[in-house]
Amino acid sequence: MSTMPEQRALLGVDLIDSSEYPGEQRRDLPGILAALLTAGMAGTALVDVMSTEDQHTGDGRLLAFPATHLPAVVLLATRLDELAAQRNARFRPSVRLRLAVELGALPDTLGYYGPAIDRARLLNADLFKAILARCSGLRSDGSPHSGLILSDRVHRAVFGDGWLTGLNSHDFAAVHLEEKASPGRAWIRVPGFDAFSITEFARQAAAPSADRNDEAPGPTNAPSAPEPPSPRPPTTVSGGRNFTNQAAVHGHQISGDHNQFTSTTFNATASGNTAGRDTTVAKFAVRGDNNGVQADNIHGDINFGGR
Repeated sequence: MSTMPEQRALLGVDLIDSSEYPGEQRRDLPGILAALLTAGMAGTALVDVMSTEDQHTGDGRLLAFPATHLPAVVLLATRLDELAAQRNARFRPSVRLRLAVELGALPDTLGYYGPAIDRARLLNADLFKAILARCSGLRSDGSPHSGLILSDRVHRAVFGDGWLTGLNSHDFAAVHLEEKASPGRAWIRVPGFDAFSITEFARQAAAPSADRNDEAPGPTNAPSAPEPPSPRPPTTVSGGRNFTNQAAVHGHQISGDHNQFTSTTFNATASGNTAGRDTTVAKFAVRGDNNGVQADNIHGDINFGGR
């Protein structure tokens, strides 16, 4: 009877935009990456562990370790970010890394095996690249220095039963990969960005271009003129009353002391003659002994003392 190969923790490392380096700098990249990996493993439980796979990809490395060391492999990915940041502060060329971790049965012999293919799809997922590009575009200091993507099975394995310490699961954002035959849900962490931001970047990257407003606007019809508002009788409220307004205030008066009124159009409430957010007023007179009128935005005139 055939037996399955042992479970492995698979790590993929890729240098971001390596093709943009000048030729003389590209020749240094394999040595730089090897030095980062050596230093990174020295600071984890992998220091004395032999990898069962170690392949060069031209601008990256593919490694595998016994599955019992899966938490250490994930921590290695975060350690590589720290080392890349330290190196980039002192030397050129600067390096930025894409990192992926997968888990699955993997023989010791080279071949096209499912977990290795899934690792490659994680590492090269268009959504992962788009999120990293968005994060980089928001930083002028060269960061982030890396991004990490975990398969859903890795995330469940290390965080589900608390096997991984020193890393917060809430720093990872769940995303859905639309790649052909992709592993489906994955988890992305980008140092310096919270999970909410990464989720929003993923949503924007996956949204149709029209939703992102990144296409040139086409011809549009001129908007029709708005209908004039229905006439309203003036409203006067005096002395310690509550005034609720469903729309703009047109020529109404509020008199008396210490009034409270609510702008329900904007769902805002305040007291001491305090208007709601973005309150629209026109010829709004306030009388009596009050603490003033406050609002984030007031469109129109407010007259005090009945002027």
